[in-house]
Amino acid sequence: MPQNNVLKPTLLRLADADFINIGKIMDREWRDFSFTLSNTQKRPLKVLKLRANCPCLDITEPVINKVLQPDEGFTGKARINATKLPLGEFHRLLIVEVENEELQLISLRGESVPMLEYEPAQTIELGSFAGVNVPWKRRFKIKSRFPEGRLQLHEPKASAHFDYKLSSLSAQEFELEISAKMPLPVGRLRQIIDIPCSGVENYGPVQVALFGRVTGWKLALANKVMQLNPQEADDKGRICGEVKLSLADEKARGLRMQRMLGRGSTQKKSTKNLPNMQPVSNEEEETDPLDSLETWKSISEELSIDLPEGCELQKNPQPDGVILKLSFTKELLAKRSVMTLMLKRNNKAMQRIVVQSVQ
Repeated sequence: MPQNNVLKPTLLRLADADFINIGKIMDREWRDFSFTLSNTQKRPLKVLKLRANCPCLDITEPVINKVLQPDEGFTGKARINATKLPLGEFHRLLIVEVENEELQLISLRGESVPMLEYEPAQTIELGSFAGVNVPWKRRFKIKSRFPEGRLQLHEPKASAHFDYKLSSLSAQEFELEISAKMPLPVGRLRQIIDIPCSGVENYGPVQVALFGRVTGWKLALANKVMQLNPQEADDKGRICGEVKLSLADEKARGLRMQRMLGRGSTQKKSTKNLPNMQPVSNEEEETDPLDSLETWKSISEELSIDLPEGCELQKNPQPDGVILKLSFTKELLAKRSVMTLMLKRNNKAMQRIVVQSVQ
């Protein structure tokens, strides 16, 4: 709604003003206020309830249910929470429901004033990254504009996926270090951190945030069909075949590395609460962990297949994947010329392996 548009209720009016003037409010402040509305008509009006058009406004007593005689008024009470407002000038509405009448709109205005500076930003966009087993840290510097030493920040409690360490760099400047706990859950990362504070009445908490997308490692079988010739047995009389589990494909691998190094495109999401957003590449590792034999040994231990009687599995980790060697007795292949086996990781189904007996 245009800032220079003043709403003038036809049924109710504010005392000595066209709108409720909040004035300047600090960016993390919450403030209680009251206002009086009077009946402008020459007939009674029944005021039913009050509500607002913004989550930044909380009506203390939303249900009124009061009949106002001509020129009679009532006092409403509300609280405005600047943590849910954008910085700068704002214009919000209080909505009054009057029985058998149109909604009455009461204009509320003010200005949210920044009291903190953030480096590199209040919100960091990490882009896409694996988030599997390589720990990483990020740091926010927070500088106060309050009189020296007035605002005090306190260390947040650790969450399920992050640890926090708060340091005081000076009377006016703080640093929050965020350490990720591996592995992170796959999907959209939206971690908003509340930093408790004291020293300023009705102010806080301070908030910073990390956004990004955790991709995990997208693994796939190079060949899902295993064709076996019962006449080609090994020295133990068993028929063997192999499939290899590795990164899904080279294109996916290149895209993952590109994003990991901060060159991939990511859709940035912002919020009104956290307007500052700075893209910062998440350099999880300088070398790709999927080129490590140790990584594939760890993945190998998580793999399993429900095997029929007469079938054995051998897992052979390589620097770029895991070779799965399956061996069968001639009797099993004679009974079941085609069978489907399910490859699992941590007991969760991954992909099917089709085994065919061919002459």
